[in-house]
Amino acid sequence: MKVILNYLFVFVLSFFFLTCAGCKKDLSPIEKKEEPVCQLPTDTTSHEFTWTVDTLGGQGSYLKDVAIISENETWVVGNLHLYRYPNPNQYDYYNCAKWNGSEWTYSLLPLVSVVGNDTAHADIYAIFSTNKDNIWVFSSAGSYGYWNGNKWKSEIMPSRKGSINDIWGTGPDNMFFVGNHGTIVHYNGQTFKSVFNQVDDDFKSISGFYDERKDKTHIWVSGTRTLLYSEGGAEWQIVFEENNTLLPQGYVNPTCVYALNECHVISTIWGYSDLGLFLFDNRNLSEYKIIDYYNIFPRGLSGNGMNDIFFVGDFNRVGHYNGKSIQDYPELAGGGIFHSVAFDSNNVYVVGSTGVGWSAVVARGTRKNK
Repeated sequence: MKVILNYLFVFVLSFFFLTCAGCKKDLSPIEKKEEPVCQLPTDTTSHEFTWTVDTLGGQGSYLKDVAIISENETWVVGNLHLYRYPNPNQYDYYNCAKWNGSEWTYSLLPLVSVVGNDTAHADIYAIFSTNKDNIWVFSSAGSYGYWNGNKWKSEIMPSRKGSINDIWGTGPDNMFFVGNHGTIVHYNGQTFKSVFNQVDDDFKSISGFYDERKDKTHIWVSGTRTLLYSEGGAEWQIVFEENNTLLPQGYVNPTCVYALNECHVISTIWGYSDLGLFLFDNRNLSEYKIIDYYNIFPRGLSGNGMNDIFFVGDFNRVGHYNGKSIQDYPELAGGGIFHSVAFDSNNVYVVGSTGVGWSAVVARGTRKNK
């Protein structure tokens, strides 16, 4: 009996080892796959757009900025005179027009005046929106306007040294306003605060990118001779300023910026006679890459990525970079100025004024073969 039990024990033990040999746990280190960061597209996009030009105001009118609010809502802002035919001396004044996908409607957004805090008929210089419930503007009266989806609010903006030229932010409690005399103002949902005092330059453009993975905001600002970078907006690094040795000789005027991702930004920098599309990387601010050149003085910049960028400027010039080449649209050229551009997927809005009579104009483009 004892011999039988010994054989049975050996059999069970052998079966256990043979069975579990295929169940051995892999104790080798697990390879972690890192998410791709700072990647730029390598393909190209189409240059083919169909254009429609709308004249929105009479002589003396102009448009300074544009914001795509939603798929069927776009706001353009500035100064709009609608003359009462047949009397050329009478007109209705507006500072905003709204496109609903089929027609334009005009609005006079009430903005507080410095004089007596009364509601002013003020031109609007800048507009920015993250969605239909977070729309900001800045006016010639020195006041901001804010629409939260339910009501309109306007007050004189504190903590600024000069007029505001551009606005960017991630939401109603994280907004940035840049302007003349080195003005960078941050709004945290409660108060406005100046966050920069290093350079007395007129800042014309701001753009940023929010990195959800790391909960970080990357912000770029350009002036007439300065390019700045900040992570979060509290402390700023000067990438270059006047009389710098970083850029090629002659390239001194960084007119616009457009943040591509958590690392890269495109800056349009004017040289002696042409525009350079410069690519900067916040991981090494002492290096850059020139993407392309173009003969336009740029005033507005917008895009959907490295391979889908519009820039606009003097003489109603419009250029599109598709990742490989720049396309010009001579049918839009004239004697006026395009001040700003907004680009969302396959629709682009360019705003400014014509050279004849200086009337406000919008060029609407739709990409062919979407």
